[in-house]
Amino acid sequence: MSTANTAKPSTASKPTATRWDLKPMRIAAMQVESPHEDTFPILDKWHEGNFNVEQLLHTHGDGYYAMYDPKRHEERLTRYIAQAHDYGMKIIGYINVMNVPVKWDGPREACYQWYVKPGSNEKTESKGQSCVNSVWRDAAFDAMRGMMKCGADGVFMDGPHVNHHGCYCDTCEKLFKEQHGIALPLNDKDKDAWKKFQDFRKWSITRFVSDARDTVKSE
Repeated sequence: MSTANTAKPSTASKPTATRWDLKPMRIAAMQVESPHEDTFPILDKWHEGNFNVEQLLHTHGDGYYAMYDPKRHEERLTRYIAQAHDYGMKIIGYINVMNVPVKWDGPREACYQWYVKPGSNEKTESKGQSCVNSVWRDAAFDAMRGMMKCGADGVFMDGPHVNHHGCYCDTCEKLFKEQHGIALPLNDKDKDAWKKFQDFRKWSITRFVSDARDTVKSE
């Protein structure tokens, strides 16, 4: 007489593959003097050096600065990432988010809305710094989406921050007043208002980084 196997199936969970970004990374990176320089041969060096990740700037950068622009960079970036993947490398696209782009093919008036605006009592200038609450957000997030569509495995943001003097652009003024019902303070004479101002700065950068992460993860 035969008997059926009545043993219950194992409920042990099957092992899952560890995400690449949780494994040890041997990261390579390079800057270039000219965006027209042929940098594709560097992939052979990365392979010989046993690197498995590149923080990629040179395909879409000018010196130390890089801001992805599909009109100028899409074809080159797509080809480079594909070749890197053939070597088994992952690519983290670099983007500078602390400054307004050195080169920009879009309307110049757009850039003027991106700058940090100093308070009226300050002698300091923004020195090209971008405001994380301005419409600069849209341009930066579009660039991140573009790099991901080219095949990048992630994005590295260089320098997301809020100017230590704060920003007094129309957007920051509007957001602060909506949250606290008062105008942005220019100094710390009103301690309560100044505390709210510092909290607003923290909220601004936290929101930018969080929204950037959601943007990249959505691609």
